[in-house]
Amino acid sequence: MTGMQTYVSQSIDRDAAVPFSEQHLVPLFDVEAELHPPSVLIADDDPNVAPLVVAALKPYRMEIESVTSGADALSRLREKNYNLLVLDLEMAGIHGLQVLERLRETPRYERIPVLVLTASASSEALARCFGGGADEFIRKPFDMREFGVRAFRLIHPFRE
Repeated sequence: MTGMQTYVSQSIDRDAAVPFSEQHLVPLFDVEAELHPPSVLIADDDPNVAPLVVAALKPYRMEIESVTSGADALSRLREKNYNLLVLDLEMAGIHGLQVLERLRETPRYERIPVLVLTASASSEALARCFGGGADEFIRKPFDMREFGVRAFRLIHPFRE
């Protein structure tokens, strides 16, 4: 498979909204998180985006993979279950909105949270993404702390 990279982020406190220095954290052992960390697939043709997403998600201890096209994203989604898809819109070949449409039409994938991360500043793109079933929309360039919190909340929704 072309253009795929795998990253594993490590941190002590996966629930921190803002990363703290390790001296301020008390290590906790979460068996589920240690054995099965949440997995994230990044689909973006810009090679500079994946390292930024990895850095933003580092406090949350997630397994992260990246691909550089919509076709590769669909292929990886057929091979593995992910807890979150970070999706760019403007990719060569299959456009991000087409990837989103295919996901939402397939029962197996319809519940995967999708965070659209795009340079598109248009209100039309925003409306088309939410209308197509995106769960979150963030414009590039993005604030890494905000991105991390929003991504974490998509994987771990608020519970009472």
